[in-house]
Amino acid sequence: MLTVMDFLRLYEKSLEEGRLVPVKVDGEPVKVGQVRELATIPGERFLVLEEVEPELYLTVPMSSYLPLLNFEPYPPVFVFRGYSSRYALTLACVPVWDYLRKELIEGYSQKIGYLGEESLKRVKEWLEEVKGIDLPWYVRKFIRLNSEVWASLMQVSLMEHADRLEEEVSEPQVIELEKELSSHVEKPIYKKLENFYVAIDSQTRLYPPIELAGKKIRISISGRPVFEGEVLSHCLILTEPVELTSLKVDILS
Repeated sequence: MLTVMDFLRLYEKSLEEGRLVPVKVDGEPVKVGQVRELATIPGERFLVLEEVEPELYLTVPMSSYLPLLNFEPYPPVFVFRGYSSRYALTLACVPVWDYLRKELIEGYSQKIGYLGEESLKRVKEWLEEVKGIDLPWYVRKFIRLNSEVWASLMQVSLMEHADRLEEEVSEPQVIELEKELSSHVEKPIYKKLENFYVAIDSQTRLYPPIELAGKKIRISISGRPVFEGEVLSHCLILTEPVELTSLKVDILS
């Protein structure tokens, strides 16, 4: 009988011997609820859970390595029939999420199944439930290995999304920072912080969602407030690069 260590070795070996750079495919249009397979070797599967911004989707990895996802609260498990002519495909949700742009999803993955509203609600509730849970060591190891597949794709997606948002900005809102709050950045960083997109290079740019226009926010660096006021632009520029983990945005109204 295979142990969790055996399954970890099998998965790690499949990644080492595979091809993790996806190839171009003629994928069908993306829709929320689709389960898709990335054109890599091995083929990684994911659920399109939500469209968080126009053409930017929240996705959840799914895996057939069920013994490596055996923890409480138990992940949602789904069976997809017709995946092949010989067998059904059983997939469990992985307790992480990524952000992928429409063109990347459609150009490098294909639909293999679909989940309805009730199933999507179940996945969202489970993701909230597992936040802050101390996961078993083998689950953490599996997530680390699995995340290596998705990291570069999510980086490209967020970088492209930040660039497109910047093209739409007529006049950014500039916030002067003192040099002492600056941090050294070796390479550009593109991340999502709560509901803001953040790009950090020679300065720090924040892209709030459109519904925050006119709302009052507070921006803090290492607990020190550096801005409190209304959101007047689709892009807020902090004049210095800052450590991402030190950055906090509070919505006040």
